[in-house]
Amino acid sequence: MRPAGKGAVTIAEVPDNSLVDHDSNYFEEMDFTSKVGALNTTSGIATTDSGGKITVIVAYTDAFEADAGDVPAYMDLLEEETNVSFANSEVNTSVEIVHAYRTSYAESGSFYVDREYFSNDAYPETKELYELRDLYSADVMIVLTGNDLYSGSCGLAKTIYASESTAFAFAREGCATGYFSFAHEIGHLLGARHIIYSDSNMEPFEYGHGYCNSTPSTWRSVMAYNCPSDRGGPRIQQWSNPDITIDGDPTGTSNLEDNARVIRERAWEVTNFRVDGES
Repeated sequence: MRPAGKGAVTIAEVPDNSLVDHDSNYFEEMDFTSKVGALNTTSGIATTDSGGKITVIVAYTDAFEADAGDVPAYMDLLEEETNVSFANSEVNTSVEIVHAYRTSYAESGSFYVDREYFSNDAYPETKELYELRDLYSADVMIVLTGNDLYSGSCGLAKTIYASESTAFAFAREGCATGYFSFAHEIGHLLGARHIIYSDSNMEPFEYGHGYCNSTPSTWRSVMAYNCPSDRGGPRIQQWSNPDITIDGDPTGTSNLEDNARVIRERAWEVTNFRVDGES
């Protein structure tokens, strides 16, 4: 479901297996500077729900606008879907899109190229984004693209466990809502990873993986990608959490799959990347 303008919505059934979170060349960066900094300031970081709000600035391309139709309604849906996923997982944190604007950036067709481009504040579109981020005190920056040039991938985060300077990510229009790639990429910035079956990396958290349900009711959490054939299913608005069940099935495990804990532990730090009135 996506806004179609003038209060209308477009509803289309798209199989999850037709959507690819990251292309075949996917690799993840890990912001170890952020990890070390966090470990050195543990006493100041909440390990329970912070009640904070992650503020987000969104830059969108011409192609995104053409595909999305009603951009303000689309932004509302991004917020709603993400915040419902937090509430479903008993995470007392929310996101708020504090500003959305059209960027003149010409889509490259590769999120890797885009990521490198927006890592360099000498480029005009990057400079604009960073300056608007400061103006609107946004903790996180998201760039939304159209679909045609990015059919092989749904999005890409700058890094896993972002610092203030690396807290940006990309998603395309057809995945950001419905498939929850907007939330998924923010999850990477917070420190969440994919499923343990395909991503055995234990940094920055051993318990930071997504979860594939193993019963016939089949579903998977927001961070779950490429589940084994005998488990998983459609992505739902749940973050892995061993304390939450669906029809009696746990939505995570305490040792490997607890993204809700990841969000709780990082919320205080990320919501303070930008404080209103400061940069």
